[in-house]
Amino acid sequence: SMLPRLVPSRHLTTLELWLQTSLKELNLKTCKLSGSVPEQLINVTTLSSLDLAENNLEGTFIASVDKLTSLETLSLYKNNFKSRLPSDISKLTNLKQLNLHSNQLSGSIPSSAGNLSLLTEMSLYENHFSGSLPSELGLLTL
Repeated sequence: SMLPRLVPSRHLTTLELWLQTSLKELNLKTCKLSGSVPEQLINVTTLSSLDLAENNLEGTFIASVDKLTSLETLSLYKNNFKSRLPSDISKLTNLKQLNLHSNQLSGSIPSSAGNLSLLTEMSLYENHFSGSLPSELGLLTL
């Protein structure tokens, strides 16, 4: 099937088309996007790769990514996201790459991250996490 052409706008305001597709990959890296990621994007559960890195995005989108259960790659680094990682991040059972560095994430890293058995890459540096690293991360073979 033919996917609609998506033209990034500065504010990501027209995403209704995405809800009617079987979109698998979305790469809007370095597109000078700003503002919040529209909530509708969380409903595109067919996404296997989401790359919104190196923009000026903000808000709490990351707190809801556990609903995108088909994700294999999640790259949201170098933005201004402010939230916690979802405690149910282990729902992302297909996740291989998790790149969230250089944001303003806070709170603790959930112990359920240790259940992401397919994970081969995880970068969380340059954030505001607190507490100690969960011992469950030692189960990962990164």
